[in-house]
Amino acid sequence: MAWTSRNTAIELPSSPRVQAGIPVPADEAAGPWRLILGALIAWIALNRAIPDLYVLPGGVAVRPSQAVLVAVLFLLPVAAITAPRPWPRGVPALSALGLIFAIALAPFLASPGFDAYQANGAERGFILATIYTALFLAAYWTAWTERAGILLLRVIVLLTAWQAVLVFYEWRAGSGLVNSWSLWSLLGLSTDTVQRVEDFRITGLFRPKATSPHPIVMSCLLAIAILLIIIMLTRRQQGERRAGLIAAFAPVAVAMLLVDARTGYVVLVVGLVVLLALQARHLPRFLPLALAGTIAFGFAAVLAPSAARST
Repeated sequence: MAWTSRNTAIELPSSPRVQAGIPVPADEAAGPWRLILGALIAWIALNRAIPDLYVLPGGVAVRPSQAVLVAVLFLLPVAAITAPRPWPRGVPALSALGLIFAIALAPFLASPGFDAYQANGAERGFILATIYTALFLAAYWTAWTERAGILLLRVIVLLTAWQAVLVFYEWRAGSGLVNSWSLWSLLGLSTDTVQRVEDFRITGLFRPKATSPHPIVMSCLLAIAILLIIIMLTRRQQGERRAGLIAAFAPVAVAMLLVDARTGYVVLVVGLVVLLALQARHLPRFLPLALAGTIAFGFAAVLAPSAARST
């Protein structure tokens, strides 16, 4: 495998240029993937900005963010032919394969006897499995250029921090104002389902969810963002780049308590166990992060002392 000096772009040994001894500029080698990188950023933005209660005009049950992934599905063969990169393997490939099978087979395992509604769900499972396979391949191959991979992670952290601020806003307002904005109908989007009553506890406690479809989903997104922040802070980076990550940590930690869901904490604990196991040789590096995390969650507990998850 031949590597170029800029942007860590890759040219496979099977490439005619490599076999002929002709160097391939990194910009040219990475060129076809730039469009896919932009599509992935667009997918993240749409996925986090538009509530998961709306579908495309005309009754098509594909959400705007998923439509972007359909476009990525058609772009992948073009990029793979013009600038090939190695197929996924190892733990990432096995993890993705297991997840795709779970998405595709979950409707069948949950409902062995199908009625029309369940059959529609199974069909959507196959569609989702296909477009999320495209998402995994696009992200995996794009991340071969390290700068592009880090950019994707930073976009996820930035937009999750924005969602966390909206969580705080909704918590203070006592209602899910984001999903009721008239902006979505002006864009031609129509509601896919009724407002979910799970936003409220039996006791009447309101649980904010920002632009996610459910408070539990929001808690998982926040947990993933915290894990990404920790991982990226342990990398050797310049101070000004670390400052943005540190600033994003505070609202995300506060929002974790405000959504009042256990699932996010499960994701966070399991992720931290895996992270510590992989970074056992660098545990001293985690001590400042542990102190910062304790302070952040302590501050969150002061803001929401009555939340059941504060304990």
